[in-house]
Amino acid sequence: KLSIEASVEVNVAVNGEEYDKVAEELMPLNLNVNIKSSEKLEGKNAETELDETAARLAHSLGQITPNKGKAFILGVPIRDALVQLHDATHFGLCELEILLQQFNRRTVIGKRIDKATFVEEMGHAFGIGDSDFLEHVFNGCDETGDGTINFRHFVSCLSTVYRGTREEIMDFWFRMYDADRDGMLTNEEFTEMLNDVSSHVVQQKVEEAVSARNIFDTASATAPDGQPLSATDSLKKSLKREGLSFENFQQIMEEQHVLPTFATPHQSSHDCQIEAYRDLAASEREVLAMLGVEMRLRMGESLVEEGKQGALFYFVLEGEVKLLRDNILLAFTGPGSFVGEGALFNDVKSIQADGKVTFQTTARASSKELVVVGMDIRDFYPLVYHEHPGATAIMQRLGESMMQRLNQMEDHLETLLNSHPATSSQAMRLSRPDWDNVRKRLLHIWALRYHRIGRKGKLEIVPTKNVGSAADLSIAYSPGVAEPCLEIKADPAKVYQYTAKGHLVGVVTNGTAVLGLGNIGPLAAKPVMEGKAVLFKKFADLDAFDIELQAPDPLKLIEIVCALEPTFGGINLEDIKAPECFIVEKECQRRMNIPVFHDDQHGTAIIAGAGLINGLSIVHKKMEDVRVVVCGCGAAGFTCAVHFVKLGVRKQNLICVDIAGVVYEGREDLTEDNYLSQVAVDTPLRTLKEAVADADVFLGLSAGGLLTPAMLLSMRRDPLVFALANPTPEIDPLVAKETRSDVIMATGRSDFPNQINNVCAFPYMFRGALDCRARCINEEMKLAATMAIAELAREALPPKIKPTDSSSLSHLRNESPTLGSPARGGCSPRGGGLKRRPSFNSKSDLNSMDEELIFGRDYIIPKPFDDRLVVRVSMAVAAAAVDSGVATEPIDLVKYQDRLKDLLSLKNAE
Repeated sequence: KLSIEASVEVNVAVNGEEYDKVAEELMPLNLNVNIKSSEKLEGKNAETELDETAARLAHSLGQITPNKGKAFILGVPIRDALVQLHDATHFGLCELEILLQQFNRRTVIGKRIDKATFVEEMGHAFGIGDSDFLEHVFNGCDETGDGTINFRHFVSCLSTVYRGTREEIMDFWFRMYDADRDGMLTNEEFTEMLNDVSSHVVQQKVEEAVSARNIFDTASATAPDGQPLSATDSLKKSLKREGLSFENFQQIMEEQHVLPTFATPHQSSHDCQIEAYRDLAASEREVLAMLGVEMRLRMGESLVEEGKQGALFYFVLEGEVKLLRDNILLAFTGPGSFVGEGALFNDVKSIQADGKVTFQTTARASSKELVVVGMDIRDFYPLVYHEHPGATAIMQRLGESMMQRLNQMEDHLETLLNSHPATSSQAMRLSRPDWDNVRKRLLHIWALRYHRIGRKGKLEIVPTKNVGSAADLSIAYSPGVAEPCLEIKADPAKVYQYTAKGHLVGVVTNGTAVLGLGNIGPLAAKPVMEGKAVLFKKFADLDAFDIELQAPDPLKLIEIVCALEPTFGGINLEDIKAPECFIVEKECQRRMNIPVFHDDQHGTAIIAGAGLINGLSIVHKKMEDVRVVVCGCGAAGFTCAVHFVKLGVRKQNLICVDIAGVVYEGREDLTEDNYLSQVAVDTPLRTLKEAVADADVFLGLSAGGLLTPAMLLSMRRDPLVFALANPTPEIDPLVAKETRSDVIMATGRSDFPNQINNVCAFPYMFRGALDCRARCINEEMKLAATMAIAELAREALPPKIKPTDSSSLSHLRNESPTLGSPARGGCSPRGGGLKRRPSFNSKSDLNSMDEELIFGRDYIIPKPFDDRLVVRVSMAVAAAAVDSGVATEPIDLVKYQDRLKDLLSLKNAE
């Protein structure tokens, strides 16, 4: 069978006086026709049948005749008509095409949308659930007053609500209540309009402003007893006489700074607003308006079925949805959430050998009635490709949901294995390696799409001052900008008053040692550097530029970095290979008067040091007594070793191991210029196995699998194992726990307890250093940060960030008779079980973990999203800078603490 898709191309001939009427009737038409033939069509036969089908459709439309060439409506090509709407509204052509498709689904040929259809089916388009208010919105759309609206009316209204200027919003607001279209609001209409102002105080001010202006005839504004009328009574009497004109209405509303509820629905708790929409940005609600179709389901009906590909995803308005996979209940979700995220991966081959689609999660109504807004992924992608900000945000929500479902599934698979080891294998479709492969595949796909959607990459620059007028630009640029330039020339220190230098960090790399990828070059390193800049902004509210340099020669790199000093308040060196990184950091810091910090070295050392302090305190061991093995002596390993010695580990008790074995005094390659000479010790040990025996601490920054269970068993009681190789640790934490129950494990991964994560340090190192304008980041500041981080983990969490079970899976363990309590941190007694992966990927992660965050073996390091870090660590760093004499800006530490708390409040408000 052959399917041919063609456009029916028509001309319309009508009398001039009928033009407008026919235009309104035909504008909603989508003149695309699918022609299907049961037999293969070739050559002239295909063309003839195509023409005949077009003619039949044309005849059904009335006085329309087929015309090969362009597609016309009333002599105006469809595309041209959309272009005209594009010029008249704030929507792009792609968005208008999508809106036209959605509009057509609610109409029939030659018909427009009436008020009842609008109120019943299109409330979600405006984020409004109140039918009375929707009727007023419809009145604003209904320009002809005949009780129906066409596509132009609808799209103009939607454009005003979501993207309109203040003047356009005021005009539309006025028309919503001017029922008789006479350009005046009566008393009743004005009173109804005031109900759309969320604040009663503002309502009263508006009423008083209308009365005080004496814009009505108030000569007889007296009561029957001769007393003056009250302001409200006078206003009502005046309104009955004349009414309120649009010009006076607009002037009064501008004076009182009043906007209608629909203009800022995400900032208002007005009763008419749909509650589920309140956490969505305006741009996201706009996408739902363009694509969404409201749907209602009864309990037990499915939105999505596992094993079936679907093109729809959904936003929940009312009711509850339960999510299942392999008949295992993952979670319940309700209003304000998205489901059907598997539609994102429909274009990816996702069928297993048994025919099962692995990317879908069953979503089924679990409440008496479920109301959702359904959207087709095929309509959604054009908005993504055109970089619509709402589509980009929704796609990120869907991707996050996908990864969350995977984590939930792994939790339950492990629970099932632990609860039913004898029977679960047959019920489980995926083995541990299979599931890991699925996870890696999805992560790979989503990571690429995440970086590609919307505005490419992860960064943009936005102005911090008004630049909306010629007057603003004349101050921001020429000629006004000359004034701060002259001030800075006279006093260079004023650059911190008039520019962004004081809160701007340069993230610099030459791409010679990028993550675990090696020497991939500066261009391929750019996504990492952009990500680093995002972390500075997210955690410390510092701006950062990523700078990737084609400079493998360390001397050339030093020259370029030093030349950047006028631009930045600090330099974060990133992903530069050893030993060049030591030379670059040391020389740059010697020549520059701003902080220079190689995070790969010091960030890891600061966090690992905090973990070491807390781990030893739990097992009651002293720093000066323990034996430490550092496996891997690159930039991070070497610096950790040096930092551990400064924390109190005896140098003779610290054994470093690299690819050539133990770093011992007299080793042939340890010349005077080899940095490893600084950590070499006099020891007969030569191999990792020999070094680990009788050690108290193992720190791995090397490669996966190097620490064997036998080596772990040879360590002393209560060993600390920091296996930081990524993505595969030196020893699997589950294997380590099975081997020794007394081990305290830490990794570099977010899906296991005790993550050694640099993000707990470097944002706040720079925050504290820049706020006191430190000349450098010295050892005192690094030690202060280590102590502050260690102290935070030992303190009880304040109530606002204590973890709860509100979004966890604990209800399934407590209520389901088929699921027993999982072995905490363990795996299947039969082996091959799936790892528990408590996820720490969003700000809500502290509130979504199963275990309480209580200082102990599984919690020795604060979580990255612990809000206390920005205050405590930044404070400690700034205080150490002042005490050590490297701070150049006097700082009142008490007031500085208040500033940091204010910064934290602003972050939380966002």
